[in-house]
Amino acid sequence: MLLASLVQPGNVLLTEELTYAAIKPIVSLFGIKLLPIKMDDEGLIPDALDSACIKIGRAPRALYCMPTLHNPTGATMSIERRADVAEVAKRHNLWIFEDDIYGILPETAPLPLYTFAPERTWYILGLSKSLAAQLRVAYTVAPSETMARQVFWPGVKTTNWMVAPLIAEVATRWVEQDAANAILRSVRTETNVRQEIIRKSLPSWAIRVPPFCYHIWLELPPAWSAAEFEQAVRRQGVVIAPGDSFSAIPGGFAARFRIGIGVPSDHQTLRAGLDILNNTRDQIASS
Repeated sequence: MLLASLVQPGNVLLTEELTYAAIKPIVSLFGIKLLPIKMDDEGLIPDALDSACIKIGRAPRALYCMPTLHNPTGATMSIERRADVAEVAKRHNLWIFEDDIYGILPETAPLPLYTFAPERTWYILGLSKSLAAQLRVAYTVAPSETMARQVFWPGVKTTNWMVAPLIAEVATRWVEQDAANAILRSVRTETNVRQEIIRKSLPSWAIRVPPFCYHIWLELPPAWSAAEFEQAVRRQGVVIAPGDSFSAIPGGFAARFRIGIGVPSDHQTLRAGLDILNNTRDQIASS
């Protein structure tokens, strides 16, 4: 709804060079052009964002980004980085679509981008990645009540009718009765345990395991294809996500892939899947 109302067909949406996989088909559906911005270990690079805004012939309308536990890399912007990104957005009159779907997982996280540019930021927080996958409900903080009405009310019946009342009520009660905090503590504890399994099971991989993050970004040797590796492990019952599915650059990051450590039902299944990754890599390397 934000893309259809605020970006519109033919205009430009800026995003990290690696981005939420569903963004690409969504912008294609709306006829919106996607422009990737370079990243580093903290995520989106403000100078690269500034340069892109200056170089493109037609002013971009908005920036979509994930500042906390970025999907797929797990990067988290420092508070200084967030302030710089917000300043660039102000300079070029960009809307900011801040996807904070993982934002409540860390025990401490920098302030949202919204804090630095509330007049232009649409802050989006969902619960399905932090409390329960079945809790398909999200909350949006708009720059103003007037803007919220302009964006959501006219199109609500064409793109979305409403949140399922039962799901919304469950979410509300969990928050009001403090069940949400109890669940969140359990999720954090389990994530820490699974991250330790990752570290012990993948000692020969160059990996970064950001605290409280349950997707891990892995790299294969340069000559390898993650798509081929994905097919090889899939035949053994393991599902991974190839890097090019997240790449806003066509064909980019072909030697990278993401694994989700929260998907396996138990620790034994997780270890078995990681063993398959190790064994498959060794088999390919020796062939």
